[in-house]
Amino acid sequence: MLTGSDRAATLYEMMKPNGSSRRRIGAHAFSAVVNDVALLDRFEPVVEAVGAGTGSYRRLDLYDISSSKLVAVAFLDGVVVARQDVIWWSTGDQETAAWHSLDLTTLSP
Repeated sequence: MLTGSDRAATLYEMMKPNGSSRRRIGAHAFSAVVNDVALLDRFEPVVEAVGAGTGSYRRLDLYDISSSKLVAVAFLDGVVVARQDVIWWSTGDQETAAWHSLDLTTLSP
């Protein structure tokens, strides 16, 4: 039974389709952000909830499966979308919205 702060805890794990090679990504504040799994068979975009209360924010992170490294990409206040080899996200509100993109093929192996 989960109690207290454990109720909001989420474990984000990746594994191969056969269930092997299970690994946890980050701590308890990560969640999936796009429907596609392992973009380019290498990258998993995740959103991290950082802080609590009025000082909290969301951050877009990119997990590199091949190197097991997690890299911060951007602070979020909008949406995240991905398709094939590109991920893009919005910042700002409806009046000042700006879109940003990252071509994953440009990242070194």
